[in-house]
Amino acid sequence: MQKIIKSIKKFIKNEHSKIKNRCLREKEQKAFISRSSDGCVAVGTHGRGVFLGTRDPAEINDDNHKDIPLAYTLAQNYPNPFNPSTTIEYTLPETQRVFLRVYDALGQVIATLENSYKSAGRHKVVFERKDLPSGLYFYQIMAGPFTDSKKFVLLR
Repeated sequence: MQKIIKSIKKFIKNEHSKIKNRCLREKEQKAFISRSSDGCVAVGTHGRGVFLGTRDPAEINDDNHKDIPLAYTLAQNYPNPFNPSTTIEYTLPETQRVFLRVYDALGQVIATLENSYKSAGRHKVVFERKDLPSGLYFYQIMAGPFTDSKKFVLLR
């Protein structure tokens, strides 16, 4: 234990000026990852403490998590207006059950595009309906605590 404490003190005292920080922000949560020239690694979170280790820096690869979004999003479909198909994209920061539905202007469900568990990441769904008339339609996502909707136009 004394060896670890000594290493931590050395890291903080001697290597502080050599650290490259990377800050991530999601709402009020902040985190940082720092690596010194001697291979000491520090990971800290806002209000949750700092974790130090001597793991090989080559094993710490930020690319492993670059495709996992930090927040829920629902993007505007493209193309918009569309005929006969359009693409809807959304992101999930964690695995969730996703409901993605299309509604007409009267609020009636026209199609259910997703009704299953989806993993964290970016997702695309293609909506294609040749039987619908031109008009204004809406799509809505519900995933865990997140709900959002957008409108889109079908032109024949």
